[in-house]
Amino acid sequence: MLSVIIPAHNCRAAVPAFVRRWSEVVSARTDIEVLVTDNASSDGTPDCIEREAALLHEKNIRVLRIPHTMQHGQLLLAGMKHASGDLMSFTASLQDSYPGELTPLYETWRLNNEISLFVKCRRTGLSIPRRMEEIFLGMLSQRLLGYRMHDVYCCPKLFSRVFYNKYLRKGAPQDETFDLHAVYCAAKNGRIIENDRDLHRDRQGKATEEFKAHESAKALGKAMASLREKLIPEDKPE
Repeated sequence: MLSVIIPAHNCRAAVPAFVRRWSEVVSARTDIEVLVTDNASSDGTPDCIEREAALLHEKNIRVLRIPHTMQHGQLLLAGMKHASGDLMSFTASLQDSYPGELTPLYETWRLNNEISLFVKCRRTGLSIPRRMEEIFLGMLSQRLLGYRMHDVYCCPKLFSRVFYNKYLRKGAPQDETFDLHAVYCAAKNGRIIENDRDLHRDRQGKATEEFKAHESAKALGKAMASLREKLIPEDKPE
């Protein structure tokens, strides 16, 4: 089974569309569950999810209610702790989670069927400035961490429970650098396959992704330097 961890916080208006699009995929399957980790929402988001799922008789979408605000990594790890699947995946947020982007990753993993495999999306169609940022960050990750990594914060990401137990369950950062840690562990200890995520679906979606790519790029260099400081000496590239 594949468990999909989806963080949510005060996004009630987006819930009906979210439940409908995921129900269209998971209702006819027994191998995918969707676990929404609600980050102490105050607008009734978890109640709305449960109500919308009940209206569709959807049992494969459930909510984990977090009573106090958590950081990004904490929220994902809380969901993974309660997940049922032998495979796990996570997205950036409820508003930015689409089953059409996850199912190709799931099929890629099933075709390769490697315990150490890590499958993720990589944005295509970025503007020239954003592409230049990605090239620079790839070079920076090679210099600081010894591995060239691309589009670290692009979701969804998919991996096995074995990978989670070995590299994420204990010792993973609980803040926004969780994604970087996961991709670094995959680059160092396993194999990464990237599926293209096309940004040309619509103009508004492309603009949003451009902004996200730029914002993540600004923070990623500092996160890489922080991760390097935590590495044991023999793991640090010369």
